[in-house]
Amino acid sequence: MAGARNHLRQWAAALSAVAIVARAGVARSGVLSEDALAGTSHELGVVLRSYGFMLGGAVLRPPLAAEDTSPLGIGVSDLRFYFVETRPSLKLVLHAPLTVTMSSAAPPGNTVGQGGAPPRWLPLRAQLADQDAFDVLAEVDWLYLAWALGPVTVAIGRQPISLGRAKIWRPEDLLAGFSLTEVDTEYKRGVDAVRMDWTIGERSGLHLFASPGEIEVDDDLAASLTGSAALLQLGVGGAAGEAGAIAGYVRGDLVAGVDGILDGGSFDLHGEATATLLTGDSLAAPGLASGDVRGKAAVGMTFHPTATLSVAPEVLYDGFGAADLGDNSALLESPRIAVGEQITLGVLYYATSAEWNPSSLWTLGGVALFNTTDRSALLSMSLRYSVAGNADAEVGGYLPIGSPPDESTMAPVTEYGLYPAFVYFKLKAVL
Repeated sequence: MAGARNHLRQWAAALSAVAIVARAGVARSGVLSEDALAGTSHELGVVLRSYGFMLGGAVLRPPLAAEDTSPLGIGVSDLRFYFVETRPSLKLVLHAPLTVTMSSAAPPGNTVGQGGAPPRWLPLRAQLADQDAFDVLAEVDWLYLAWALGPVTVAIGRQPISLGRAKIWRPEDLLAGFSLTEVDTEYKRGVDAVRMDWTIGERSGLHLFASPGEIEVDDDLAASLTGSAALLQLGVGGAAGEAGAIAGYVRGDLVAGVDGILDGGSFDLHGEATATLLTGDSLAAPGLASGDVRGKAAVGMTFHPTATLSVAPEVLYDGFGAADLGDNSALLESPRIAVGEQITLGVLYYATSAEWNPSSLWTLGGVALFNTTDRSALLSMSLRYSVAGNADAEVGGYLPIGSPPDESTMAPVTEYGLYPAFVYFKLKAVL
């Protein structure tokens, strides 16, 4: 019973900042194709981001938690130092965040503020302080050199890589997807990789990604098959839209996928799907074995009822999920969740996100996630205000709807019943 209670407490803490999982599709952090090398420029500065959270709910109170931590206050301050040197055919990028986390009680796992890093090869991080309710982490998040050789551009180092076209869930975004504990999706976590982009035509290209990594964090430059990946991506485009395909090896899995987007003018249709073959080197997948094949697919659209309002419904099928979470609670301990590869526990999901911009200063957003498998939901709303040209403030809240874990057996009943409710405040300034 004590082990189960501790497990649920850790899971609740890991989910405590799930805020931005539904907004992960907003980020489009690229390296080359979306940030072409051109001209000469120098950039040096600091991005200051500060977050405040107040969490509460049954999952933070006994008997589901070892002690009463509801309400739980958490503050995260992030100083992101950056340097960018751009030449006509060369670019050097460095982003080094310093993150300080303080809380009113010790959150197990201390993951609030940023999600776990993807499997990496270079040990470019240092824990400067690690106490129960106080944590200071310094790391190099991006450090890469890119250069152009005619139609081919090569980038080597720790870099953000985004794959897929869906807006809320991205089955193809396997190298470094946003995790359940992400509180901001503006900066994609960097992955150690060699990337090559070959421009075939105006809107067509071939892309190669090779990423050595290790699941276990250490300082000896180790790499393993279960932490490494290699993918080939082909993309073609025309006046009506774009289509693409990927194939390769991702942390022991053999993966193939297709994606596309159709531009309808006032709306767009998008979708992506993957098929994964598990091997003997694959990360553990509860209920599955080597030789099993599982699929994932996300399909949706974005339309604009008015000039200032956009609405994006989307459906997700996850073949790695469980039809009954109570019968497969081992999903909570899956290493695929720890590396951000799996961010859902059920099989079929529906979501709708909306954003209203009544002026250039104000943005009102909302997201509704619905797990049709266990009929739980997560609702959220946020209000963002542009304080100045280099500063933004945002306030929001998240409300989970679903049965909490059974208090007598500690068994999970619904996915979103594992989440606490919380409100948050965010402030960003570019110095």
